[in-house]
Amino acid sequence: MFSVDLSSLKKLEQKITQKKSEMKTLHRRLLYDFGRDTQKEIKEEMTKKNKTGRIYKVYRGVGGNRLVNARLHRASAKLEHPAVRSGNLRNSMYFKVRGSDSVVIGASAKYAKYLEFGTSRIAARKFLERSADKKIHQFATKTKNEFGKLIRSI
Repeated sequence: MFSVDLSSLKKLEQKITQKKSEMKTLHRRLLYDFGRDTQKEIKEEMTKKNKTGRIYKVYRGVGGNRLVNARLHRASAKLEHPAVRSGNLRNSMYFKVRGSDSVVIGASAKYAKYLEFGTSRIAARKFLERSADKKIHQFATKTKNEFGKLIRSI
């Protein structure tokens, strides 16, 4: 007579099923952190004062009111994050985690797509893409470490 006890195998199967749920939750949290960190990076880069674009006079204020004295504004150059003039673009930044496998990072300002991709008259700034590229390695490392800890706990 030969007998095999599969109770330990069933316990392992239950643990794996439980860890699957934890993995989804963990991945969603890591995506949220990635979106938040990338958004923060973009806003910090936009606010930096080291722009190298052309300087021009601004005759209108933030609300569209005519200024008594024109002020100077330095624009951003090609492949720099856009310079902040009114703060509209910076304040329109957002990120959304979709499910447990994707995050969308963008800006809702009407002119954001023209700054990101460029036009026939404006060079592309690629501020969203470049900031996400900077943070993706950090995200991959963090994900690898966190998932490793979770798998080792089985």
